[in-house]
Amino acid sequence: MKILVVDDVGYSRHFQTRMLQKAGHASIGAGSGAEALRILRTDHSIDVVLTDLMMPDMDGIDLCKAVMQMEHVNDDGPVNPPIFILMTALHPGRNALPRDVERIAPAKEVGFVDVLFKPIEIESLA
Repeated sequence: MKILVVDDVGYSRHFQTRMLQKAGHASIGAGSGAEALRILRTDHSIDVVLTDLMMPDMDGIDLCKAVMQMEHVNDDGPVNPPIFILMTALHPGRNALPRDVERIAPAKEVGFVDVLFKPIEIESLA
């Protein structure tokens, strides 16, 4: 499985990418939503996008929306868009303000299959 890890924090991105590789997945990283879009426009072999919620230029929700609106084709014809998993350090009821938790709410509506809370356990990531 090929996984794109999108996180503006270099250490987190590197850690997640390395853990996925150790679990046997091909993984690459992007430091921003814009960089992820550039990759996803040309690489239709990516199966999963693991993206951070809060990033400076484009948050994870907006990234998912943009990708879902793109045409997904390869040499053989139409392909399914990648699966999206959201990751965030905002823990409802623990360290997040209600307005921040509201940013997580639309995740499932726009196409995310899961939400992982940081720090992400290695078993959950794999």
